Amino acid sequence: MNFSNELKKEAFDFAFAVHRVTELFPKEEALKKELREYSATLLAKVSGLELVENSEKLALTRNILATLEALKNLIFLGQKTGLMKAINAEVLERERTCLEIYFQYECDVLERAQSRKQKRDEIGSTSTPNGVVVPTASGGEVKIQNDTQISVNDILETQKQVIKAPLAAFGVSINDGHGNSINKRYGAIIDYLKVNKEARMTELATIFSNRFSIKTLQRDLAHLITNNDVVRQGDKRWAVYRLNSL
Repeated sequence: MNFSNELKKEAFDFAFAVHRVTELFPKEEALKKELREYSATLLAKVSGLELVENSEKLALTRNILATLEALKNLIFLGQKTGLMKAINAEVLERERTCLEIYFQYECDVLERAQSRKQKRDEIGSTSTPNGVVVPTASGGEVKIQNDTQISVNDILETQKQVIKAPLAAFGVSINDGHGNSINKRYGAIIDYLKVNKEARMTELATIFSNRFSIKTLQRDLAHLITNNDVVRQGDKRWAVYRLNSL
């Protein structure tokens, strides 16, 4: 079974579970109809992902996330009104969260790709016959010749290091803008993997949900993998993270 089919099966299993749970609702209950309609819509959208052009995938992925958020509210409402047993609500919410984590990851990937394209276009607009003019962190400019093999990410990362390196040398912890120390976040992830040997994205997202967002967790894991502190086996939401033993 390929990954696309496995993802569609996850969405189908969730929709089927919603149908089974809502069989216990009163026949004319409006919440029953809403839950079934939203879960069927989710399945249709997930199935249609492989049919749309790449340029349309980001919009559809965001739409899927909005549908998953609506289902979250409906499941919560079903439990609070007593129409849904707590155990049934827990199972549905667990399955819904797994899908949400995957599509949030996909949305982040697509948004980063779109952002890189925009930055390439912006840099291209400052191109000269002899190369590209790039602003530096110090306020000056650097001209990159047209035949130089360098990516936009290389340029941006170099500028970030110009700012961060002197601070790190004096033991200053870089902050992510939300009051969280980046070094402390890396340490928390590494400490968890030391104790538990390995973890999936869903597990890590649950453990650290009260400390930082899924997007932040994904960025931190990507950084730790790039630095060879952590290795990843598998893809997407089924990936397993371990400390690098080398």
